[in-house]
Amino acid sequence: MDLLDKVKQFIRKERLLEQGERVVIGFSGGPDSTALLEVLSLLKDEYDLMLVPAHLHHGFRGEEADGDLRFCEQHAARYGLELVSERIDGPALAREQGLSVQEAARDARYDFLLRTAAACGASRIALGHHADDQAETLLICLLRGTGTRGLTGMPPQRQPGIIRPLLKLRRSEILAFLRERGAAFRQDSSNEKDRYLRNRIRRELLPLLHERYSANLTETLCRTAEILREDEACLETAAREAFRPEAMPEGLALDAPAVAHLPRALARRVVRLAIDAAGSGLAGITFRHVDAVMDLLHAGGSAARIHLPRGLVVAKVYGRLEFKTGRDAPSRLEAFGIPVPGSEQIAPLGIDVVSEIVPAGGCGAPAAPDTAALDLDKCALPLAVRTRSAGDVFYPAGFGKRKKIKRFFIDQKIPWGRRDRVPLFVDRYDEIVWVGGYRADARFAVDADTSRVLLLKIVDRKGGDHDRTR
Repeated sequence: MDLLDKVKQFIRKERLLEQGERVVIGFSGGPDSTALLEVLSLLKDEYDLMLVPAHLHHGFRGEEADGDLRFCEQHAARYGLELVSERIDGPALAREQGLSVQEAARDARYDFLLRTAAACGASRIALGHHADDQAETLLICLLRGTGTRGLTGMPPQRQPGIIRPLLKLRRSEILAFLRERGAAFRQDSSNEKDRYLRNRIRRELLPLLHERYSANLTETLCRTAEILREDEACLETAAREAFRPEAMPEGLALDAPAVAHLPRALARRVVRLAIDAAGSGLAGITFRHVDAVMDLLHAGGSAARIHLPRGLVVAKVYGRLEFKTGRDAPSRLEAFGIPVPGSEQIAPLGIDVVSEIVPAGGCGAPAAPDTAALDLDKCALPLAVRTRSAGDVFYPAGFGKRKKIKRFFIDQKIPWGRRDRVPLFVDRYDEIVWVGGYRADARFAVDADTSRVLLLKIVDRKGGDHDRTR
């Protein structure tokens, strides 16, 4: 089966396209998006498609990025298409949002494609992700830690109308197709930089695993993602059938014994549905929070309660598990984003947080407890500051194993009244990187391989360093 037939079969199976649709194509000029434009152009008449190639100039890589834009304009014109393009100041955007340059670029790209689709009335946005991208994504999730939902990888399509027609193809197939078609493409030099985790997985880990452990590893990982995606959809459907909330003031309640008797995989999903419905979504909710609710569900007695992010209180009251927002919630700190580098006022705690990036060779061990030195490339930006919530754990440097924040506070003899005011610095996955003023997490520590150090400092807005004993 040739590549075009393989893509057509995948499109039919996943129902990625309908007749007469207008499709925005994310077109960077690289091999994947160039192959996507070529394939959809070949299918244009069969599906009566109207194609809109769209290119975002991120403001990175100087003349190289300017060349990408010129190439995309010329290449689109070969097909009689007009390129939609936009320029942004990516470095400034990353600084303003406290994101890494890759994360800022990705978010800006999706925003641009969605706006382009809305402006031209397109019902689909086609992206050039392929099987090797899928395998890399799964390994990233495994290395960072995830549940089954994270291991489902990138779906062939997701709302609003985003499709990935090349997801069954290997990178080698795409390159061979382009050679056969005589199609030129651009190479992004940032893909060669080893400081990015995805690049290291692509250039080092996957080749090693293919060579020494499994020649078919990419296909195996993609098949695993597909199986888990189908299993996850089935479990989610079963969970929604088992989710029978009872409305109550400021929230909802579940029948605790009924949920407790569900298989644990279903019960977890019912709890997530309850958190989502009772609060303001699942932002900031992690596996640890759901686990804390599960512990409460199976605990003996009644009248126990825990506090989750965004002011949500979960209480076990006799035979009910109550999810409430509002007056029962303590005054807790909502997450404050931390620009890197830069500074941010955390007014509720009366502190400023200052971040700085320095070369590894120019940084010694922090001289004060209110300063932490972390390996920047181990931190998944953006960072944020919040206070404790149920289920929080970290790996305190020098301790060697995981510890609950609750136990750490007890061991440090932090007064009860101050525990809700200790700043916790977290990454984008809500992993604690530093218990401000006390201990950094060992997973983000500076080591011999560190090239860039992130210095974080807490400054009391009344003057001087943050006083841990106040």
